[in-house]
Amino acid sequence: MATTAPQAFEQFKARLTLTSKQREALRDRRERVRSLLSDEWAIDTVVFGGSHARGSKIRSVLGRQGDVDIYVVLKGDERTYGGLFEPPPAKLLVDMKKTLDRHLKTPKIRADSPAVRVTYDDMIVDVIPAFSRFLSDAFDIPYYKTWMIATPRGQQRVFKQLDDARAGKFKPLLRMIKHWKAVHRTVGLRSYHLETLAYEIFRR
Repeated sequence: MATTAPQAFEQFKARLTLTSKQREALRDRRERVRSLLSDEWAIDTVVFGGSHARGSKIRSVLGRQGDVDIYVVLKGDERTYGGLFEPPPAKLLVDMKKTLDRHLKTPKIRADSPAVRVTYDDMIVDVIPAFSRFLSDAFDIPYYKTWMIATPRGQQRVFKQLDDARAGKFKPLLRMIKHWKAVHRTVGLRSYHLETLAYEIFRR
């Protein structure tokens, strides 16, 4: 039983932080996606995005599924979408879904910009095909008829910098905010919006 506010903070932080087993399960899903796609797609690398990359992912709340973003960074030769006389970027999602359909027997696989969403029993995996941008750590990802810029590595970097500057207490606070939002579902903000708002406040 915590008797001080710092002790309560540490106990609550421990309850929300992913366990080593949960982290391993996410890594296994990432490598599974890489393995399933590598026979048909030229892959440069596969990286986490979203809250897991930013270090703010929490355990499941009230039995609800969590989700994880996995960026499949393709080699430049695969970029045969979005140009003149080429199919739109959204077709890339359709083609990648076909590959996953051939290997997976999950209840649901859906292609909807900017990701192919794979619904497992224990989690949702958003597979996001991406291409590296020239002289940048950002990616181009398909967004219907065009490309959208995604910055998972940049987000990971600046969130870590701010967490380091706040003695490792910024990311735990984000997890607490996200837990509160998950319990109070009437809050009309997505978790990403809460995270970016918190970032801007604590950065200053």
